[in-house]
Amino acid sequence: MRVRRLRRCGGLGVLGAALLATVLVVAGPALAAFPGRDGLLAVQPSKGAGIVVISPNGRGERRVCAQPGEPCGVSFPSRLFRPQWAPDGGSLLIGKTYDDPSGAFEVIYPDGSCLACVTGTLEGADASFTSNPTLYTAVTPNNFGLTAGKALVQYSIDGLKRRVVIAGGASDPVWSSRGELALVRDGWILAGRPGRLRRVVRGGAPSWSPDARRIVFVRHGWLMIGRVRGRIVRRLVHGGAPAWSPNGSWIAFFDKRHRLSLVRATGGSARGVGDVTGSTVDWQPLPATPPAACLTPSGSNVLASSDTAIITVDQGLPGLFYTTAYLGCSRVDGRERLLASYPYPGYGTEDVVETSVAGAYAALATNTTNSHDQTMSSGVYLFDLRTGLPVGNQGGEGSVCVSQSSPPCASNIDRLVLGSDAVSAVHTTLQDASCAPIQQPNCRYTIEQIQASNSTGVRTLDSVTEPDGSPAALTNLALTGDTLTWDNNGTQHTAPLHP
Repeated sequence: MRVRRLRRCGGLGVLGAALLATVLVVAGPALAAFPGRDGLLAVQPSKGAGIVVISPNGRGERRVCAQPGEPCGVSFPSRLFRPQWAPDGGSLLIGKTYDDPSGAFEVIYPDGSCLACVTGTLEGADASFTSNPTLYTAVTPNNFGLTAGKALVQYSIDGLKRRVVIAGGASDPVWSSRGELALVRDGWILAGRPGRLRRVVRGGAPSWSPDARRIVFVRHGWLMIGRVRGRIVRRLVHGGAPAWSPNGSWIAFFDKRHRLSLVRATGGSARGVGDVTGSTVDWQPLPATPPAACLTPSGSNVLASSDTAIITVDQGLPGLFYTTAYLGCSRVDGRERLLASYPYPGYGTEDVVETSVAGAYAALATNTTNSHDQTMSSGVYLFDLRTGLPVGNQGGEGSVCVSQSSPPCASNIDRLVLGSDAVSAVHTTLQDASCAPIQQPNCRYTIEQIQASNSTGVRTLDSVTEPDGSPAALTNLALTGDTLTWDNNGTQHTAPLHP
């Protein structure tokens, strides 16, 4: 399926974040709570790499994204911070940064595999899921000329900008299960619908109760609980960075020694959770209805679909950075994977011209024009939808030409087939690559090829060179099982494609 022309430049990106602190307890901002059964706690640890995931009873402690070799892993001196669960409990939003506050936010699954692990170049802070599991917001100091100064900007899980929620500086923005917003501005906690926020109480680090009627917050080193509509406030316990449990009974926080602790929302003695120390925590909601399978941001369009997999394209607002994203999903596990994002103009354009899914695999075929070095190229990118990662050295069919004439040379892929065992094949054309136009100004040729890829690499199965403008010679490319067929000037050819 052909997709509109996209602009290309280096790198993929979403927003980064800065850590905040409470007055007496050095710990980060609290996060939102969404209703459900109490699941796992996700913690930004005080020591060591990655994110700590642990059950509320202190059992099953493990770290995700702790190794550089993992898709969501980091390398020195980068670090991860401020984990937050999606409202359906199916994914986790984490920040990745270096020594300064700039960095990226990434969406991962509880096992550490990536929904959208990207490299960011924007500065931002305090990313939080909305009540929609495909949307989050972040405070950005540069909102692309839409407003002056900082703004709270909404993004989809693939990192595309959707809209400006509110203008003006704020911190600790968190969303309730009813779609209301709480944030901190000038020492006050404000809450309500965006555009109709009102002052509730002095303090910081708010976290909603699952029923969206109360907030727990920090004031002068104490956890406080208050009603959003009313002035009833009570003191709970010394601590910082609270996170309300999804069932409403408990509050997770850090004591003055940075130990992860739990206290009942009604008050009482606190207890520690294992030996975990950290600075931010969030509690996984486990709703009665499991997370939806292959859930894409609103407005996404289907490009390729089968009984086992699907590819969709998402369009964000125009402007700087990423405007188009391609997501793939295996129907076996229902997990979305970001395959590619295409941004604002750089040195050229990139067209995604063909897409295909088969088994647990997805393929994108692109035609690219690079105005910097005057090249045109075509290529195939092959992904394993179980991980979202490229498939070894497979894919890669295509061609490259260097423009030396007017009109310039052109490469193109106009047919892509994919097998359930990750073998693939394409029909390519390359114009004006077979003669020297300086010596022969009227000489223009077209080279057609059938190329195939498997675990051994790319090979050319057929090739025809004809004067430019001639009818296509290689047609009807098809793949049935591991048998590839095509016609060469009306004569059928076959070739086995083994994994």
